[in-house]
Amino acid sequence: MTEPEKKQWPESGLRIEIAEPHLSAFFGCLCLGTLHAIRAQVIPPQVGIWALGPPWAERLDGRVPDSIRDVLYETDEISAMAKLGTHQDLREMLDDMIQRVESGLRDVEEPRWVIKRVSSDGTVSSWPVGLDDFHSK
Repeated sequence: MTEPEKKQWPESGLRIEIAEPHLSAFFGCLCLGTLHAIRAQVIPPQVGIWALGPPWAERLDGRVPDSIRDVLYETDEISAMAKLGTHQDLREMLDDMIQRVESGLRDVEEPRWVIKRVSSDGTVSSWPVGLDDFHSK
């Protein structure tokens, strides 16, 4: 996967840069947050498809633990279960997915990534994010 040409980036906004060793932590945390929010009925089940859907799994194949990649592949099944199954079926499915993501996160490196803000005047500011950033404050 190559970085899009600069002209394709929005003129202003936020970008997150994640080094290869931290992909597992980032996508694992993204999965956990999304799955927990769906389980708590804070966001609708359809969010799983567009937030975590199979296109991510294809791009991350071999780069994140299989348990996390497999959950990404299965997110399109969440809304189907919500429509066709019972509420209990959906909760059990989400609990299983959450458990598999947590399992995949157990052995990953401490999470770290860089957030860059591009202002409308083109100024770029960035800050690293990691556990040590929170512990030192």
